[in-house]
Amino acid sequence: MKTNTLLFTALISILTFSSCNDDEDSSTDPDFSNLIVGIWEIDKQLLNDNNLGFEDECQDIETTEFKMDGTFYITELDPVGEDCVEANPSLGNWTIQNSTITMNYSQVGDLTVDETYIFEILELSDSNLKIKTDSVDIDGDGEADDFELQYVK
Repeated sequence: MKTNTLLFTALISILTFSSCNDDEDSSTDPDFSNLIVGIWEIDKQLLNDNNLGFEDECQDIETTEFKMDGTFYITELDPVGEDCVEANPSLGNWTIQNSTITMNYSQVGDLTVDETYIFEILELSDSNLKIKTDSVDIDGDGEADDFELQYVK
């Protein structure tokens, strides 16, 4: 599996505004949950504020689907000749709370995993989603990186 695809897969999702009142319910914000549901196409990846680009044109058209039932499905595509062929997907469950999206992966490509990634939601609208994490070492230098994913619907 492509390294960036694994990282891309590992880095997905986000949501919910923090409550202004301590006695308010800070659980999933229904507006964010409704906005995130759907199929999102990756538009850009940023590593420490620099455009990371994509390994190939197939990665450029991979999608992430957030479903209403709290599951997600990431379409993985591999280049075969001049075509992009669907590979084993990445999937799991998502929740949104306090402007973050938590993604619990149960499968990444061919691997069965139990991994959790937390993303800060920078922007969420009907057509744009921007999420960021700073807890993963993407470039392998031993230090956590700022990794941002930008999607369009």
